[in-house]
Amino acid sequence: MAGTTIQTIDKLRTLVVSKSKIDMYIKEGIENMFKPRLPRVNIASTEAMRSILGIPDTQPALAPLTPEAVQMSTLERELLAVREYNAVLDLEVPSPAEQTTMLAKLSARQVEGLARKNQKKAVNGREKTAEKDEEEATMT
Repeated sequence: MAGTTIQTIDKLRTLVVSKSKIDMYIKEGIENMFKPRLPRVNIASTEAMRSILGIPDTQPALAPLTPEAVQMSTLERELLAVREYNAVLDLEVPSPAEQTTMLAKLSARQVEGLARKNQKKAVNGREKTAEKDEEEATMT
């Protein structure tokens, strides 16, 4: 009984410490990246963002699939859908510093490969959806 209580207290302590460290890391990252350029940045859910920017509920969350939009990432399509409600964002940011340790290099390669795989999978899915939409449009 005492062992279970101690384990539970330890897990809760670990959770609280992890959450506070993550929040501190995110806040520090935002300050380091955006403070020199003075924009105001908040991390918010999609619903909160739509409310803050005054985007009507009838506005779609993603830009429609067009030949240009098929090659875009989901983030780019989301930004395209709300471009009239927010400032233009430049997604061209400097690459992270070169990893120096072997484990960090392996991890970086794995992340890059996974990102490429997910992007390719998303583009293929969008192309299929666009083809279906074209076929349905020609049938009607």
